[in-house]
Amino acid sequence: MTFVDTSALLAFLDRDAEHHTAVVETLSAVLANRRGIIHNYVLIEAEALAHRRLGGPVARRLLDDVAPLLEIVWVDADLHAAAVVAHLQALRRRSSLVDHVSFELMRRRDIRVAVTLDGDFAGAGFELVP
Repeated sequence: MTFVDTSALLAFLDRDAEHHTAVVETLSAVLANRRGIIHNYVLIEAEALAHRRLGGPVARRLLDDVAPLLEIVWVDADLHAAAVVAHLQALRRRSSLVDHVSFELMRRRDIRVAVTLDGDFAGAGFELVP
């Protein structure tokens, strides 16, 4: 499995994004093989940003066309609490609570690779693609 981050979803959807082509190449393979995983916080964050920045039709594309090709893990109380602890311990860094949920989920599922443009994943010990 490959974790898919908000930054990659936005670059995938935004044809004007700096890394659009590289992300499309990488993420298309992940989606075609049904090997992508996200959590519902990423989906909420990506939809809100896509809607605000790119408009309703792009947000609809995310929800109707992209999200169904991903495994969506619903954040439960235990995962959320573990991420909050990690986030509070790292407040001096720029990583967000959503990032810490992602890191915790990746560790629990033994996922080493993330499709992301967010360097915080590398800082947390994960391999980034593209």
